[in-house]
Amino acid sequence: MNVRPSFSLASLIVAAIVASLSIQGCSDRKPVAASIPAVDAGEALHITTSAGGAATELTAYFDGDHLRRIVETRTAAADASQQGDYRFTEARLTHYAGADSQGNARIELTFDLHGVLTASTPEVSKDTIAAIRNRAELLRSLALARRTTQQHSTH
Repeated sequence: MNVRPSFSLASLIVAAIVASLSIQGCSDRKPVAASIPAVDAGEALHITTSAGGAATELTAYFDGDHLRRIVETRTAAADASQQGDYRFTEARLTHYAGADSQGNARIELTFDLHGVLTASTPEVSKDTIAAIRNRAELLRSLALARRTTQQHSTH
């Protein structure tokens, strides 16, 4: 039986971001510690990017060395902006409120610490849930990579 792993687009994008950051490392600097250094509680990091093909402005909120929240505004081709509010506990997405993956409706999703969907308002498809999870993973990885890069360049 030939089994091939499947990778989502978000996973491939995250891998590309991590690889590019690794390549950009400076040989004359000390290596960065394995964990992200702690910063003052409530630190906010503002990022403008085209994550996932949409012009995106996001603010990532950190509490110490943990990413707690990402608030994003993404602008579609027709200049319609969509909001998303992602909440994390440790590395897990635990809450999302904002536009669905197509920007057609406002949804709210709640997950437990094992990633199981515990509430959905309104009821949404598995594809929409997967799209929200993938976007959360992409934005989380982008925020952590940007924060690490900024801290690396200041030391």
